[in-house]
Amino acid sequence: MKEVNLNLACGEYYLKNWINIDNDSMYPDIRYDIKADIFKLEWEKNTVNNIILSHFMMYIHPKEAHSFFSKLFSWLKTNGKLSIETNDLKAIARHILSSNDPKIIENFNGVKSLYGWDYSSGHKWCWCE
Repeated sequence: MKEVNLNLACGEYYLKNWINIDNDSMYPDIRYDIKADIFKLEWEKNTVNNIILSHFMMYIHPKEAHSFFSKLFSWLKTNGKLSIETNDLKAIARHILSSNDPKIIENFNGVKSLYGWDYSSGHKWCWCE
């Protein structure tokens, strides 16, 4: 039986042999297999082997996290895997504090990681391990 692997909010990271899903709001020219709002997406329970969620957690407030994760975990088969990659608050703080140069402080590793920028505004939270 073929594995079902979901790359949620894929953005610019299209993965071969995965189902790549995005709503293309940030990247109008991206490649994906399914256009969907990740928050509204439904999937059959116990059918997914792997889920990747890369650089999307900043759009999830801690109060929303439990219900969001419950939904994702319900899709996973037994021993399925959810992999999350997100910005690290402590690393961002170290980056900001390492310089007095506004260009470094405000760049994508600094303040923009906290608040977003032109095409990624709307960040709700910054996580750390």
